[in-house]
Amino acid sequence: MIDPLECKALWRALANHCHSDLGALAALATAPAPTRAAAEARLDRLDEASALDTHSLLPPVTSRLELGQAPMMAQRGAMLDGDDLRRIGRVLRCGCDVHDDADGWRPWAPSLAALADAMPAPYEVADDLIDTFDEHGEIRDDASVALARLRSEVRTTHQTMRRRVAELVRENDAQGVLQDDYYTIRQDRFVLPVRAAEKRTIEGIIHGSSQTGATVYLEPAELVAQNNRLALAVEAVRAEERRILLALSGRVGELADALAVVVATLVDLDTLSATARFCRELSAHRALFRDDAHLELHGARHPHLALAGDGVVANDVILDGPRWMIVSGPNGGGKTVTLTTVGVAVEMARCGLYVCAAEGSI
Repeated sequence: MIDPLECKALWRALANHCHSDLGALAALATAPAPTRAAAEARLDRLDEASALDTHSLLPPVTSRLELGQAPMMAQRGAMLDGDDLRRIGRVLRCGCDVHDDADGWRPWAPSLAALADAMPAPYEVADDLIDTFDEHGEIRDDASVALARLRSEVRTTHQTMRRRVAELVRENDAQGVLQDDYYTIRQDRFVLPVRAAEKRTIEGIIHGSSQTGATVYLEPAELVAQNNRLALAVEAVRAEERRILLALSGRVGELADALAVVVATLVDLDTLSATARFCRELSAHRALFRDDAHLELHGARHPHLALAGDGVVANDVILDGPRWMIVSGPNGGGKTVTLTTVGVAVEMARCGLYVCAAEGSI
Protein backbone atom coordinates (compact mmCIF):
# COMPACT_ATOMS: atom_id res chain seq x y z
CA MET A 1 0.00 0.00 0.00
CA ILE A 2 1.29 3.47 -0.92
CA ASP A 3 2.11 5.52 2.15
CA PRO A 4 3.07 9.02 0.89
CA LEU A 5 2.88 10.54 4.38
CA GLU A 6 4.99 7.71 5.87
CA CYS A 7 2.40 7.17 8.59
CA LYS A 8 3.57 3.57 9.05
CA ALA A 9 6.85 4.89 10.44
CA LEU A 10 4.82 7.05 12.80
CA TRP A 11 2.77 4.07 13.97
CA ARG A 12 5.97 2.07 14.51
CA ALA A 13 7.24 4.84 16.76
CA LEU A 14 3.91 4.75 18.59
CA ALA A 15 4.14 0.96 18.94
CA ASN A 16 7.54 1.35 20.62
CA HIS A 17 5.79 3.24 23.43
CA CYS A 18 3.48 0.30 24.15
CA HIS A 19 4.31 -2.04 27.02
CA SER A 20 2.57 -5.12 25.63
CA ASP A 21 2.90 -7.24 22.51
CA LEU A 22 -0.76 -6.89 21.55
CA GLY A 23 -0.73 -3.18 22.32
CA ALA A 24 2.14 -2.73 19.87
CA LEU A 25 0.22 -4.66 17.21
CA ALA A 26 -2.85 -2.47 17.79
CA ALA A 27 -0.69 0.64 17.44
CA LEU A 28 0.72 -0.60 14.14
CA ALA A 29 -2.84 -1.09 12.90
CA THR A 30 -3.87 2.51 13.69
CA ALA A 31 -6.42 3.72 11.14
CA PRO A 32 -8.59 6.81 10.69
CA ALA A 33 -11.89 6.93 12.55
CA PRO A 34 -14.88 6.38 10.26
CA THR A 35 -16.57 9.63 11.28
CA ARG A 36 -15.73 12.96 12.84
CA ALA A 37 -17.73 11.99 15.94
CA ALA A 38 -15.68 8.80 16.28
CA ALA A 39 -12.42 10.76 15.93
CA GLU A 40 -13.53 13.21 18.61
CA ALA A 41 -14.51 10.31 20.87
CA ARG A 42 -11.00 8.92 20.48
CA LEU A 43 -9.54 12.32 21.31
CA ASP A 44 -11.73 12.56 24.41
CA ARG A 45 -10.27 9.27 25.63
CA LEU A 46 -6.78 10.49 24.79
CA ASP A 47 -7.47 13.62 26.85
CA GLU A 48 -8.20 11.37 29.82
CA ALA A 49 -5.11 9.23 29.22
CA SER A 50 -2.99 12.37 28.99
CA ALA A 51 -4.43 13.58 32.30
CA LEU A 52 -3.44 10.25 33.87
CA ASP A 53 0.01 10.63 32.34
CA THR A 54 0.33 14.09 33.89
CA HIS A 55 -0.47 12.62 37.31
CA SER A 56 1.77 9.55 36.75
CA LEU A 57 -1.26 7.27 36.94
CA LEU A 58 -0.99 5.47 33.60
CA PRO A 59 -1.58 1.74 34.16
CA PRO A 60 1.45 -0.57 33.90
CA VAL A 61 0.49 -3.40 31.54
CA THR A 62 2.29 -6.75 31.47
CA SER A 63 4.48 -7.22 28.41
CA ARG A 64 2.87 -10.41 27.13
CA LEU A 65 -0.87 -10.34 26.55
CA GLU A 66 -0.88 -12.79 23.64
CA LEU A 67 -2.32 -16.04 25.04
CA GLY A 68 -2.89 -17.85 21.76
CA GLN A 69 -5.40 -20.71 21.86
CA ALA A 70 -4.70 -21.65 25.48
CA PRO A 71 -7.93 -20.22 27.00
CA MET A 72 -10.11 -21.80 24.30
CA MET A 73 -8.31 -25.13 24.69
CA ALA A 74 -8.90 -25.01 28.44
CA GLN A 75 -12.56 -24.22 27.79
CA ARG A 76 -12.74 -27.44 25.76
CA GLY A 77 -11.26 -29.45 28.63
CA ALA A 78 -7.60 -29.55 27.58
CA MET A 79 -4.83 -29.57 30.17
CA LEU A 80 -2.54 -26.53 29.88
CA ASP A 81 1.11 -26.61 30.89
CA GLY A 82 2.75 -24.53 33.57
CA ASP A 83 4.05 -21.88 31.18
CA ASP A 84 0.59 -21.20 29.75
CA LEU A 85 -1.10 -21.17 33.15
CA ARG A 86 1.50 -18.89 34.72
CA ARG A 87 1.30 -16.48 31.77
CA ILE A 88 -2.50 -16.39 32.07
CA GLY A 89 -2.09 -15.76 35.79
CA ARG A 90 0.14 -12.74 35.12
CA VAL A 91 -2.42 -11.31 32.69
CA LEU A 92 -5.24 -11.79 35.21
CA ARG A 93 -3.11 -10.30 37.98
CA CYS A 94 -2.39 -7.27 35.79
CA GLY A 95 -6.12 -6.89 35.14
CA CYS A 96 -6.85 -7.07 38.86
CA ASP A 97 -4.21 -4.43 39.62
CA VAL A 98 -5.59 -2.08 36.95
CA HIS A 99 -9.11 -2.72 38.23
CA ASP A 100 -7.96 -1.72 41.73
CA ASP A 101 -6.25 1.43 40.44
CA ALA A 102 -9.34 2.64 38.58
CA ASP A 103 -10.85 4.40 41.60
CA GLY A 104 -7.90 6.77 41.68
CA TRP A 105 -8.46 7.77 38.05
CA ARG A 106 -12.02 9.08 38.38
CA PRO A 107 -11.24 12.78 38.95
CA TRP A 108 -9.27 12.98 35.68
CA ALA A 109 -10.41 10.02 33.58
CA PRO A 110 -13.97 8.96 34.43
CA SER A 111 -14.61 6.98 31.25
CA LEU A 112 -11.31 5.10 31.48
CA ALA A 113 -12.00 4.44 35.15
CA ALA A 114 -15.38 2.99 34.19
CA LEU A 115 -13.71 0.87 31.50
CA ALA A 116 -11.20 -0.58 33.97
CA ASP A 117 -13.84 -0.98 36.67
CA ALA A 118 -16.00 -3.06 34.32
CA MET A 119 -13.13 -5.46 33.67
CA PRO A 120 -13.47 -8.87 35.41
CA ALA A 121 -11.13 -9.23 38.38
CA PRO A 122 -10.82 -12.90 39.48
CA TYR A 123 -8.30 -12.28 42.25
CA GLU A 124 -8.26 -15.80 43.66
CA VAL A 125 -7.66 -17.50 40.31
CA ALA A 126 -4.94 -15.00 39.43
CA ASP A 127 -3.14 -15.59 42.73
CA ASP A 128 -3.46 -19.38 42.47
CA LEU A 129 -2.09 -19.44 38.93
CA ILE A 130 0.91 -17.30 39.89
CA ASP A 131 1.63 -18.92 43.27
CA THR A 132 1.44 -22.49 41.93
CA PHE A 133 4.43 -22.12 39.59
CA ASP A 134 8.01 -20.93 39.83
CA GLU A 135 9.67 -18.61 37.31
CA HIS A 136 10.35 -21.57 35.01
CA GLY A 137 6.72 -22.68 34.93
CA GLU A 138 7.38 -25.67 37.20
CA ILE A 139 4.86 -26.57 39.90
CA ARG A 140 6.05 -25.55 43.36
CA ASP A 141 6.26 -28.11 46.14
CA ASP A 142 3.69 -26.24 48.21
CA ALA A 143 1.10 -26.25 45.42
CA SER A 144 -0.70 -28.92 47.46
CA VAL A 145 -0.14 -30.80 50.71
CA ALA A 146 -0.12 -34.09 48.83
CA LEU A 147 2.49 -32.90 46.33
CA ALA A 148 4.80 -31.67 49.08
CA ARG A 149 4.57 -35.05 50.83
CA LEU A 150 5.05 -37.10 47.66
CA ARG A 151 8.03 -35.08 46.45
CA SER A 152 9.63 -35.37 49.87
CA GLU A 153 9.17 -39.13 49.67
CA VAL A 154 10.79 -39.21 46.23
CA ARG A 155 13.76 -37.15 47.44
CA THR A 156 14.25 -39.35 50.52
CA THR A 157 14.03 -42.58 48.52
CA HIS A 158 16.31 -41.17 45.85
CA GLN A 159 18.97 -40.15 48.38
CA THR A 160 18.84 -43.55 50.08
CA MET A 161 19.28 -45.35 46.78
CA ARG A 162 22.12 -43.07 45.68
CA ARG A 163 24.04 -43.90 48.82
CA ARG A 164 23.49 -47.66 48.43
CA VAL A 165 24.24 -47.76 44.70
CA ALA A 166 27.42 -45.73 45.31
CA GLU A 167 28.49 -48.42 47.79
CA LEU A 168 27.78 -51.12 45.20
CA VAL A 169 29.90 -49.24 42.67
CA ARG A 170 32.86 -49.18 45.05
CA GLU A 171 32.47 -52.86 45.98
CA ASN A 172 32.16 -54.17 42.42
CA ASP A 173 34.66 -51.77 40.85
CA ALA A 174 37.26 -53.07 43.25
CA GLN A 175 36.64 -56.54 41.85
CA GLY A 176 36.95 -55.35 38.23
CA VAL A 177 33.34 -56.15 37.41
CA LEU A 178 32.35 -52.65 36.31
CA GLN A 179 33.27 -50.92 33.07
CA ASP A 180 33.53 -47.55 34.89
CA ASP A 181 33.34 -46.37 38.48
CA TYR A 182 29.92 -44.75 38.27
CA TYR A 183 26.24 -45.60 38.31
CA THR A 184 23.59 -44.39 35.93
CA ILE A 185 19.82 -44.41 35.40
CA ARG A 186 18.09 -46.38 32.68
CA GLN A 187 14.31 -46.40 32.26
CA ASP A 188 14.06 -44.43 35.51
CA ARG A 189 15.92 -47.14 37.43
CA PHE A 190 19.37 -47.12 39.07
CA VAL A 191 21.76 -49.48 37.23
CA LEU A 192 25.45 -50.36 37.18
CA PRO A 193 27.66 -50.35 34.03
CA VAL A 194 28.88 -53.96 34.12
CA ARG A 195 31.43 -55.44 31.75
CA ALA A 196 29.58 -57.68 29.31
CA ALA A 197 31.84 -60.58 30.18
CA GLU A 198 30.96 -60.14 33.90
CA LYS A 199 27.19 -59.77 33.53
CA ARG A 200 26.54 -63.06 35.35
CA THR A 201 28.72 -62.05 38.26
CA ILE A 202 26.00 -59.81 39.72
CA GLU A 203 22.47 -61.11 40.09
CA GLY A 204 19.98 -58.69 38.60
CA ILE A 205 18.05 -57.43 35.59
CA ILE A 206 19.71 -56.12 32.43
CA HIS A 207 18.31 -52.88 31.01
CA GLY A 208 20.17 -52.65 27.73
CA SER A 209 23.76 -52.30 26.62
CA SER A 210 26.18 -49.77 25.16
CA GLN A 211 26.52 -49.24 21.40
CA THR A 212 29.70 -51.29 21.35
CA GLY A 213 28.15 -54.06 23.40
CA ALA A 214 31.08 -53.94 25.82
CA THR A 215 28.87 -52.71 28.66
CA VAL A 216 25.52 -53.90 29.97
CA TYR A 217 23.40 -51.82 32.30
CA LEU A 218 22.38 -54.07 35.13
CA GLU A 219 19.95 -53.44 37.97
CA PRO A 220 21.22 -55.39 41.03
CA ALA A 221 18.57 -57.66 42.52
CA GLU A 222 18.80 -55.95 45.89
CA LEU A 223 17.80 -52.63 44.27
CA VAL A 224 14.70 -53.94 42.51
CA ALA A 225 12.33 -53.38 45.42
CA GLN A 226 13.72 -49.92 46.11
CA ASN A 227 13.58 -49.00 42.41
CA ASN A 228 9.96 -50.14 42.38
CA ARG A 229 9.16 -47.96 45.38
CA LEU A 230 10.88 -45.01 43.71
CA ALA A 231 9.00 -45.59 40.45
CA LEU A 232 5.68 -45.69 42.27
CA ALA A 233 6.54 -42.52 44.19
CA VAL A 234 7.54 -40.72 41.01
CA GLU A 235 4.32 -41.82 39.32
CA ALA A 236 2.32 -40.58 42.29
CA VAL A 237 4.04 -37.20 41.96
CA ARG A 238 3.20 -37.04 38.26
CA ALA A 239 -0.41 -37.95 38.96
CA GLU A 240 -0.70 -35.17 41.54
CA GLU A 241 0.95 -32.68 39.19
CA ARG A 242 -1.50 -33.69 36.47
CA ARG A 243 -4.41 -33.26 38.89
CA ILE A 244 -3.22 -29.74 39.75
CA LEU A 245 -2.77 -28.80 36.09
CA LEU A 246 -6.19 -30.14 35.16
CA ALA A 247 -7.85 -28.32 38.06
CA LEU A 248 -6.22 -25.00 37.17
CA SER A 249 -6.92 -25.51 33.47
CA GLY A 250 -10.58 -26.08 34.32
CA ARG A 251 -10.72 -22.79 36.21
CA VAL A 252 -9.13 -21.00 33.26
CA GLY A 253 -11.66 -22.62 30.94
CA GLU A 254 -14.49 -21.28 33.07
CA LEU A 255 -12.96 -17.81 32.76
CA ALA A 256 -12.14 -17.96 29.04
CA ASP A 257 -14.76 -15.38 28.03
CA ALA A 258 -13.89 -13.09 30.95
CA LEU A 259 -10.21 -13.46 30.10
CA ALA A 260 -10.89 -12.23 26.57
CA VAL A 261 -12.48 -9.09 28.05
CA VAL A 262 -9.48 -8.57 30.34
CA VAL A 263 -7.04 -8.86 27.43
CA ALA A 264 -9.06 -6.54 25.17
CA THR A 265 -9.34 -3.93 27.94
CA LEU A 266 -5.63 -4.07 28.75
CA VAL A 267 -4.74 -3.71 25.06
CA ASP A 268 -7.04 -0.69 24.82
CA LEU A 269 -5.52 0.94 27.90
CA ASP A 270 -1.98 0.12 26.80
CA THR A 271 -2.39 1.75 23.38
CA LEU A 272 -4.08 4.79 24.94
CA SER A 273 -1.29 5.11 27.49
CA ALA A 274 1.33 4.74 24.76
CA THR A 275 -0.42 7.39 22.68
CA ALA A 276 -0.43 9.79 25.64
CA ARG A 277 3.31 9.27 26.19
CA PHE A 278 3.96 9.53 22.45
CA CYS A 279 2.08 12.82 22.15
CA ARG A 280 3.85 14.21 25.20
CA GLU A 281 7.20 13.35 23.62
CA LEU A 282 6.14 15.20 20.47
CA SER A 283 4.81 18.19 22.46
CA ALA A 284 1.61 17.60 20.49
CA HIS A 285 -1.79 19.14 21.24
CA ARG A 286 -5.38 18.42 20.41
CA ALA A 287 -6.63 20.07 17.27
CA LEU A 288 -10.18 21.41 17.02
CA PHE A 289 -12.59 20.23 14.34
CA ARG A 290 -14.66 22.62 12.24
CA ASP A 291 -17.43 22.03 9.74
CA ASP A 292 -15.90 24.19 7.03
CA ALA A 293 -12.62 23.80 5.13
CA HIS A 294 -10.70 26.12 7.44
CA LEU A 295 -7.31 24.81 8.57
CA GLU A 296 -5.07 26.62 11.00
CA LEU A 297 -1.86 25.09 12.37
CA HIS A 298 0.21 27.21 14.73
CA GLY A 299 3.83 26.26 15.24
CA ALA A 300 3.40 23.11 13.18
CA ARG A 301 6.29 20.64 13.11
CA HIS A 302 6.76 17.44 11.15
CA PRO A 303 6.52 14.56 13.68
CA HIS A 304 9.26 12.55 11.97
CA LEU A 305 11.70 15.42 12.41
CA ALA A 306 10.54 15.98 15.97
CA LEU A 307 11.11 12.30 16.79
CA ALA A 308 14.58 12.44 15.25
CA GLY A 309 15.51 15.09 17.80
CA ASP A 310 16.73 17.52 15.14
CA GLY A 311 16.11 21.23 15.52
CA VAL A 312 12.74 21.66 13.83
CA VAL A 313 11.67 25.03 12.44
CA ALA A 314 7.99 25.45 13.32
CA ASN A 315 5.63 26.98 10.77
CA ASP A 316 2.19 28.53 10.86
CA VAL A 317 -0.06 27.18 8.14
CA ILE A 318 -3.45 28.76 7.57
CA LEU A 319 -5.90 27.66 4.88
CA ASP A 320 -9.10 29.69 4.96
CA GLY A 321 -11.85 28.63 2.60
CA PRO A 322 -10.53 26.68 -0.42
CA ARG A 323 -9.65 23.01 -0.21
CA TRP A 324 -6.34 23.35 -2.01
CA MET A 325 -3.01 24.95 -1.24
CA ILE A 326 -0.06 25.96 -3.40
CA VAL A 327 3.41 26.08 -1.89
CA SER A 328 6.19 27.60 -3.99
CA GLY A 329 9.85 28.20 -3.42
CA PRO A 330 13.35 27.06 -4.39
CA ASN A 331 14.64 23.51 -4.21
CA GLY A 332 15.44 22.55 -0.66
CA GLY A 333 13.23 25.30 0.65
CA GLY A 334 10.96 23.01 2.65
CA LYS A 335 7.97 22.69 0.33
CA THR A 336 7.63 18.92 0.77
CA VAL A 337 8.12 19.13 4.51
CA THR A 338 5.44 21.80 4.79
CA LEU A 339 2.95 19.85 2.67
CA THR A 340 3.55 16.57 4.45
CA THR A 341 3.40 18.32 7.84
CA VAL A 342 -0.12 19.43 6.99
CA GLY A 343 -1.05 16.00 5.64
CA VAL A 344 0.31 14.13 8.65
CA ALA A 345 -1.42 16.55 11.04
CA VAL A 346 -4.76 15.91 9.34
CA GLU A 347 -4.18 12.15 9.39
CA MET A 348 -3.18 12.14 13.08
CA ALA A 349 -6.32 14.09 13.98
CA ARG A 350 -8.47 11.67 11.96
CA CYS A 351 -6.86 8.77 13.84
CA GLY A 352 -7.60 10.32 17.22
CA LEU A 353 -4.09 11.60 18.01
CA TYR A 354 -2.89 15.04 18.93
CA VAL A 355 -1.05 16.97 16.22
CA CYS A 356 2.46 18.43 16.28
CA ALA A 357 1.30 22.00 16.63
CA ALA A 358 0.47 24.51 19.32
CA GLU A 359 -2.78 24.65 21.24
CA GLY A 360 -5.67 26.26 19.38
CA SER A 361 -4.80 24.65 16.05
CA ILE A 362 -7.75 23.73 13.88
